[in-house]
Amino acid sequence: MGRKDKKIFSFDHSFVKTLQPRIFKEVLILKSMIRLNFVSAFVFHLYPFSCVASLHYYS
Repeated sequence: MGRKDKKIFSFDHSFVKTLQPRIFKEVLILKSMIRLNFVSAFVFHLYPFSCVASLHYYS
């Protein structure tokens, strides 16, 4: 039982280790896009219906 728990823990640890750089990269991308997202959200808040209509029309 003890060995099994240790194996699961090591697997989880390696899984987290492999995911960490990917998450860090995504966080950096999100940080760089915060301004663009804020601007687009602001515009979308000002003109929600026109934005939805145009997106629906083009897609």
